[in-house]
Amino acid sequence: MTVQNRSLERGLSVLDCFRPGVGSLTHREVVERTQLPKPTVTRLLLTLQQCGYLEYDDTAREWRLGLPVLSLARALTGASPLRDAMAPVIEQVARETHTIIGFGAAHGTDIVYLEAHNGDPARPERRVGAGMRAPIATTSVGHAWFAAAGDEERNAVLARLKAASNWKPSLQRELEAARAEVARYGHCLVLRSEGSQAAIGIPLPVRGSPLHALGVGYATRGQASPDRVPRHIQEAVQTLRSAVQRYNNA
Repeated sequence: MTVQNRSLERGLSVLDCFRPGVGSLTHREVVERTQLPKPTVTRLLLTLQQCGYLEYDDTAREWRLGLPVLSLARALTGASPLRDAMAPVIEQVARETHTIIGFGAAHGTDIVYLEAHNGDPARPERRVGAGMRAPIATTSVGHAWFAAAGDEERNAVLARLKAASNWKPSLQRELEAARAEVARYGHCLVLRSEGSQAAIGIPLPVRGSPLHALGVGYATRGQASPDRVPRHIQEAVQTLRSAVQRYNNA
């Protein structure tokens, strides 16, 4: 993909440094995250401050997002027919099945959740919601997206992942395994916490939008595999698939 305006791209890369859990950053941290020259980062930070999209804390010597960013987020969540269609279904299914569900699309090397809900009373510490991010390389929703993405998108993401300092060759093997599972079963499976937690990932094409993916996390006992998904999880996935299909057909 050809970038039409390099300066705009760089400015947006600064804003991308801020995400849930990362509310403020020093100048040095922004330089490290963007990999841009220090003078360039200085100019971008000051420009974004003048436009109101960043604020500077003189005491802590840290930068944080300005209020206009919150307005942009509300503009999206308040005027998204897709979120309106999926949010109540995701919440209901998560509560009824005691699962953690995330639904979103890729941005960089992450999935950004359009909607997410924790309905598992045994894991109240796991906080999820709209706007949160999940790594493509290590999550079921990310694996599912990767499995169904086009060659150009998939190769671009893989190149970025390989350039990261925490890259491991095993991650590529896991991503390729997910592609094989989605091709065979229509979903992939990721195991966590020594096999006590599983998450099923499903790619979901959405009318008029980029490729989305869905992740459903649940407690599991014994051996879990893509061909041995519990019936209540299969039913949950079908309900969620149907909600997307209704949206696509509307």
